[in-house]
Amino acid sequence: MQLSGRVQRLPGVASKPLLLARPARRSCRVAAILQEDPKLATGADQLLRARLEQLLPPSTRDRQGDTGMLDIAGKLPHRYLAEHQDAVWYLSYGANMCFDTLARRGVKVLQRAPCVLVDSNIKLVFQHRAGYSTLQPMAPGQQPKFKPFLPQVHGVLYLVNKEDMRKLQKREGGYNLTEVEVETYDGWRARAQTFVSGSLALLHGEVKPTEKYMRVLRDGAADNYLDPLYQAWLSSIDTVPSAGLPPAYFDTPAKYIAYSFLCIVALVVVGFFSQQ
Repeated sequence: MQLSGRVQRLPGVASKPLLLARPARRSCRVAAILQEDPKLATGADQLLRARLEQLLPPSTRDRQGDTGMLDIAGKLPHRYLAEHQDAVWYLSYGANMCFDTLARRGVKVLQRAPCVLVDSNIKLVFQHRAGYSTLQPMAPGQQPKFKPFLPQVHGVLYLVNKEDMRKLQKREGGYNLTEVEVETYDGWRARAQTFVSGSLALLHGEVKPTEKYMRVLRDGAADNYLDPLYQAWLSSIDTVPSAGLPPAYFDTPAKYIAYSFLCIVALVVVGFFSQQ
């Protein structure tokens, strides 16, 4: 029997419609601009900002001020509603900026706004176990491994209930909760909780983050319309493949404590059987 090279639709069976192509996320387009003209990353801030602002929707781009920060205050509900008395402010600067991450963790956001850390001496570094990010205070003039384009750390200020905050705390291995002062892009200040690395989960030095992790950070920054220059900085950071990380990415004090504990247990077991 000779088979036809054409695919025929069976009678009475509807053909499956083609899926529409998913539009490229804005974080991908920010990276594309830097690849197209790498000199923008080291040139004048205003030149880079002018290119990046073209990625913003017209409705928000028209309302931008001289600083380039989005004026979204008119779109936000009242800062603190009476029914949210059991809620806390939470600053996310890492993977939780991404909507998909919060959805997987079952966290319901009551309010959100892009913001910056008030203390410009606190920097974003990639020094947590496995190359994740954390916040670290630095002396004036000191810079992290990846020098930022802007002086302050940007992130997303969330209002979440305490139960959801406990969910996040269970997922953030090696991080401790601390309180920081943040300021939203429209000038409102608040005290917020955030996660920083505990001493046992800190690496000896900064490392290059994984591409998978940075993709989540870039998407989260785009989802929340963080400052275009900050998005450009995230897109300019060198990354490594997620698989096969070298031992240096897990060289933390917690590892040596675990090894010491295993050695002590082994010595106790050997001593017990040697006396029998």
